[in-house]
Amino acid sequence: MKRTWSLCAGVAVLAVMAATTVPAHAVDGNLPGGTSISVTIGSPANGTIRPPGPVTVTGTASVGEGVPVADTALVYVLDVSGSTAVGGGCGGDPNGDGRNNEIMDCEIAAATTLNDEAVGLGTVADVGVAVFAEDADTGDVGTAGGVQLVTGPATDADGSGGRDVEQVLRSARSTPGGSLGLFTPRSVGGNTDFADGVRAATTAANASDEPRKLVIFLSDGVATVGDNVSGPLSAVPANVDFYTFAVGSGSSCGNTGGGRGSLQQIADATGGTCTPVPDVGSLPDILPGVIAARLLSLSLRVNGGAPTPITNVAPPLPVNGPASVNYSVTTGSLGAGTHELCVTANGSDNGGAGSVTDCVTVIVNAPPVVNPGGPFAGQEGTAVAIAGTVTDPDGPNATRTWSVTPGAGVDPGTTCSIANPAALSTTITCTDDGSYTLTLTANDGVNPPVSANTALTLTNVAPAVSISAPANGTVYPTGANVAFTAPFTDIGTNDSHTCTVNFDDGSPIAPGTVVEAPGSGTCTSAHVFTVAGPHNVLVRVTDDDGGSATAVVTIIINAPPQVDPGGPFAGQEGIAVGIAGSVVDPDSPGVTTLWSIVPAGGVDPGATCSIANPAALSTTVTCTDDGVYSLKLTADDGINAPVSAITTLTLTNVAPVVSISAPANGAMFVRGTTVAFTAPFTDIGTNDSHTCTVNFDDGTPIVPGTVNEVPGSGTCTTTHSFSALGPHNVLVRVTDDDGGAATAVVTVVIYLPAEAFAIQASGLVTIPKTPHATCPPDEILSQVGLSTPIASLNVLNASCTVNPTTGRTVAEASIDGASLLGGVIVISNIESSCVADASGIFRSSRVGTINGTPIGGGSGSIGIPGVAQVFYNETTTVGGKLAQNAIRVRTLLGQEIILAGCRLG
Repeated sequence: MKRTWSLCAGVAVLAVMAATTVPAHAVDGNLPGGTSISVTIGSPANGTIRPPGPVTVTGTASVGEGVPVADTALVYVLDVSGSTAVGGGCGGDPNGDGRNNEIMDCEIAAATTLNDEAVGLGTVADVGVAVFAEDADTGDVGTAGGVQLVTGPATDADGSGGRDVEQVLRSARSTPGGSLGLFTPRSVGGNTDFADGVRAATTAANASDEPRKLVIFLSDGVATVGDNVSGPLSAVPANVDFYTFAVGSGSSCGNTGGGRGSLQQIADATGGTCTPVPDVGSLPDILPGVIAARLLSLSLRVNGGAPTPITNVAPPLPVNGPASVNYSVTTGSLGAGTHELCVTANGSDNGGAGSVTDCVTVIVNAPPVVNPGGPFAGQEGTAVAIAGTVTDPDGPNATRTWSVTPGAGVDPGTTCSIANPAALSTTITCTDDGSYTLTLTANDGVNPPVSANTALTLTNVAPAVSISAPANGTVYPTGANVAFTAPFTDIGTNDSHTCTVNFDDGSPIAPGTVVEAPGSGTCTSAHVFTVAGPHNVLVRVTDDDGGSATAVVTIIINAPPQVDPGGPFAGQEGIAVGIAGSVVDPDSPGVTTLWSIVPAGGVDPGATCSIANPAALSTTVTCTDDGVYSLKLTADDGINAPVSAITTLTLTNVAPVVSISAPANGAMFVRGTTVAFTAPFTDIGTNDSHTCTVNFDDGTPIVPGTVNEVPGSGTCTTTHSFSALGPHNVLVRVTDDDGGAATAVVTVVIYLPAEAFAIQASGLVTIPKTPHATCPPDEILSQVGLSTPIASLNVLNASCTVNPTTGRTVAEASIDGASLLGGVIVISNIESSCVADASGIFRSSRVGTINGTPIGGGSGSIGIPGVAQVFYNETTTVGGKLAQNAIRVRTLLGQEIILAGCRLG
């Protein structure tokens, strides 16, 4: 029952536009056993347009990597007869019966490995299990109630983490007696019956609805009991194939077991194969090959011709799936026209052989024909018309491109621009003269570009020049260094240039300096002109091909003026001095003049001068300090550098003027008072500085005063405390820094204030000073009499005067007669006097009699027993004042009485 299967994709011819390609895509299919197979042409893309010649085709092919078709059922049939309990060589104990390296262990390991392969390929939808020995039975491969003969290869219905079918396989035992432990126990004895095994396998296979069914029939021996297998084999459906395996050295495919049938007979009757496995340990490696898929070969057909094997494949074919390969193959030379290229991938799986095919269409295109026209001619820097033709009947429309190459005679750095390089008719402009090669290239995008050449010849064009500086007719002074700027242009933008200048003054023609960029530049030069008058200056610019141009500008050279400042001049500081000069300039009637002045000798720093009208030839100048000055007269014709001449101005010093503003003349001050003196002064030499001294006319040393000043004025100040009485003529002297001096005098009168009174009492009885005369101002007071509880007085006098001219102070008091303390003390003719003037201070008093005793002018005291002590003609100090008391009485009870007292200070 062998089958073959194929899928052909892309066999129909695709209608493809000439300039359009369609990306290649995989052609996918499935082999008869459901395994995916795919082939892709990656390059060239479908609809690719190419030049004539060979075409390399590349792509990929794969087997088992796409979506499988799960249309196959597998039934695992295990021989669990007693002989499978012997050593096998697989190692381990997959069924957990405690017996390692049994043939049974190898059967279980091989079946579970095959099941894992089935899960991986995805082509197997159902699996079942059958076991046989002396009898046979189907396995229960599900956990639900009843017996499930088939399940999915990956199903884990009980959620145990293991596949259900593999759990059933691992529950197989060969001793004591063959059996299955899951999910419904089965027991099949100890001998070997192939016929029963075929029946159980067929029952399990018929439980699946899949169209293809494979039975994997394993046995380690021959049929020792039971019927001939022919009967059960006749009941096997056509879509069920038995793949038998003779496991171990004691088994073979051909042994009929005494006429009961062989493993080979079972395989042949169902379309399967029998595989001897003498090495039991290799069974797990061999068994998965039953459902393995293979990519066998690749081939190429051109335009439906004979297939050409593709041998450049990596990895090399054949390969077992899942796998993919890359391939490359090159056709023979293809001529113009449309060609179909098809690649076929051939493979096989458990269902048989199959193939898939991918096709693309390529279009081979003929190259275009090019005619550049020409030869062409024109001028550098000027657009020259060019035209050519391109013919390409089979398209697609070719792109056209003009290019240009300078010939051997063209200067380095030359460039050309083509207005529209893609247009057959256009213009070209080059930056230099010479011979060029013009190339017209056509490219249809398929064939290599096609080019053809023609010639272009360009002639030189002379530059153009002008003079931008100086302006025509510009006037310059004699000796001026005149700069010339001459811009130029050249449509031959690759030309280089030199220049020369003729200054038209007898000097040699000189080269100028050229600074340029492509197509333009400037010629610059400078020249010192010493000859007055007009000069026609000519600039010539020449390109590197000998073309030249000239430009002319006229300049005028002017002579400077002549200056006489007059002088020398003389005067005084701070006073305007007349000055006068003269200027001659025949060729510049608009000349301007300017006086300036600077100190030259003996002038103090900070001195300034002002000129009444600096622009007038006759004017005046006033300076703030004496000394010698340099007077400069400058003439400027606006063209030449200003011309100056110098003379001198000598100024003498002027003394300052001083007065005394405080104190006022004749002002009076008490002796010891601090008197402030202020003496303002002025000086027309406003740059002078000043000092001052003061003589106080009282025998004290002359002292410096304090000067505060601004330019031209200030004050001298000082203070003084006078101790000498009388008038003082205070002299202030102000001296400038040049020795000029001035003085001022003020008179001040120094005096002592005074007072006089007839009576004063304190103690039990108080009598204020009565009458009480004080000075200044002058006071003269009299009173006929005074009667009090302690005194009775006749004719009381008190006077106090100050002479404002001499400062003499006189204070006097008198009483004709006095009776004190109720007549206990009687005194006559009482008087006192206090005098202060420039000659000194004098105090005196006189008393006629005390209680009849004559007294006179001497001082002393008389005691009145039990009453008082009487002091007479007493000179003392009271409250800081100089005092004179004619009578002072002090009673035993503390009463004090003063008669005829005077005070100074």
